[in-house]
Amino acid sequence: MVRVLAFVFSLLPAAAQAGAWLREPGHGFFSATTYLLEPGSGGQHYAGIYLEYGLNRRLTFGLDLGRGVSGNTKSIAFLRWPLVGTGRHRVALDLGIGEIAGNPTLRPGLFYGTGFDGPLGSGWLSLETAAERNLRAGCIDYKADLTLGLNRPRHKLLLQLQSGKAAGDPAFLRLVPSVTRDIGKGWQVELGLTREVIGGHASGLKLGLWREF
Repeated sequence: MVRVLAFVFSLLPAAAQAGAWLREPGHGFFSATTYLLEPGSGGQHYAGIYLEYGLNRRLTFGLDLGRGVSGNTKSIAFLRWPLVGTGRHRVALDLGIGEIAGNPTLRPGLFYGTGFDGPLGSGWLSLETAAERNLRAGCIDYKADLTLGLNRPRHKLLLQLQSGKAAGDPAFLRLVPSVTRDIGKGWQVELGLTREVIGGHASGLKLGLWREF
């Protein structure tokens, strides 16, 4: 796995900051992502679509389509607004509503982000947390994603820890390193790996297509 990651990075020497950073009015972000997991590793292939659009300086609208913490299909529309919207540290609240596995779902979230400059260049650190409440059954699934990103002239390097716990299931933790490359006209491609380190042993590739508009 480590040698594969080194090879990927050598081929693709960005990702857009999201979460606590709201979109500018009239501007947005779109991504389509696919996870291709190794046969027999205990996981399933899945894909997702994500959209953010700035309604005004204090409100971002979005759609999150794909798979929830439980592994079931989801369709969530959300609004995000800032608690701390200026300076180095950003904090935002998020409220989503929709369905997961056909059940009405309410999803509140709390996001934190900060930018930095260091020996390796500029970058950011973000923490995104959410609770997916099944309004029919009353159970709650939890998730928390921690992302470290480094900027480069035409690409970005990312390392993400994806964690969560679905009601009635053990907690999980995934390690997802990836790299994005600018291919022009606002489009970026993403190539990465995914490896479950707690709660299972699923592993595979992450492929994505991103665009800021």
